[in-house]
Amino acid sequence: MFAAALAGIVFVGQIVGKWAEGGWAVLISFSLLALAAHALLISPLGYREPKQIHRIVRDKARVRGAMASIVEWQSLKMQEYRYNLLVGIARLFELFGVRRPMRYETKPVPAGDYDHALHVDHPDAPSILAQYIELPIDPGIPKK
Repeated sequence: MFAAALAGIVFVGQIVGKWAEGGWAVLISFSLLALAAHALLISPLGYREPKQIHRIVRDKARVRGAMASIVEWQSLKMQEYRYNLLVGIARLFELFGVRRPMRYETKPVPAGDYDHALHVDHPDAPSILAQYIELPIDPGIPKK
């Protein structure tokens, strides 16, 4: 957390340092980009099930091995972040008396820690999502 806070301070400091040269435009642009990314994440478009994550990573992008496990882990972490963000927003609105049931009441699949995602180094290793979904037998990518 300290390193992230320090990096943020340095980043904003560099923008403020170039304020006269258009740093204000950069600050506005990055702020809008961050807000738009979070708006997309908390919208229904940001929701991903383990089956969707597996299809996107393994079938569409054709990523295999340790890299696929890392990407699947990152996707699961993003779903955990999305869920925590939605819960936080709901709690904030509850302070003002607005109570709205969450659309997705179940918690997302736990991603685990990063070391767990790196447990596979073999290209034919199973997906870390295999325990959460029924997967068909994967023929794999033909070797070139």
